[in-house]
Amino acid sequence: MIPKIILTSEGAAMLAKIPAGAAVPVSRWQIGTGALPSGSSMDRTALVTPFDYIPISEITEQGNRATVLGQFTNQGRPAFAFEELGLLANDPDEGEILMCYGNAYGAGERIQAGTEQLREFVFGTSLLFSSTASVTAEIDQALVFIPKKEKGQPGGVATLDKNGKVPKSQLPDDIFVSAIFQVSYNEGDEN
Repeated sequence: MIPKIILTSEGAAMLAKIPAGAAVPVSRWQIGTGALPSGSSMDRTALVTPFDYIPISEITEQGNRATVLGQFTNQGRPAFAFEELGLLANDPDEGEILMCYGNAYGAGERIQAGTEQLREFVFGTSLLFSSTASVTAEIDQALVFIPKKEKGQPGGVATLDKNGKVPKSQLPDDIFVSAIFQVSYNEGDEN
């Protein structure tokens, strides 16, 4: 995959415009197929060969660190070499800019066509700030998934059995079950 992602000059200039404590407005990820020659600068304003946009799936903030994730699936996509990755943000003066960039320098991963083998993975980067992190983005709720470690666990979510029902072992002991019965009456019925 991409060994490292750097803050671009455009990204640094945008951060300088944002008042202290205000949220950094990241917008989306962009993936590409362009391999830079080894040793080339990653300080770019655009991907070498853009392939597709990927929505931001999650942002977590802890202290001065914000982690921005994207969730990729190859469903409906042709095969390609995943060589570059960019995090885009909305500059108040310039519009959408390439804030962070990474390149695999020719060692990118070959992603099969979705019709050949379905692939899905989560990727991201951590942004470090001199003060408390504040990053904002519109999260596509269709991409939010439940981690496997939370399924069937206390404080997590229940799993479903082969019939699509919650297993009895995951139901609370004091569950109260109520039923609603619908009664129909046909004219002319005596009972």
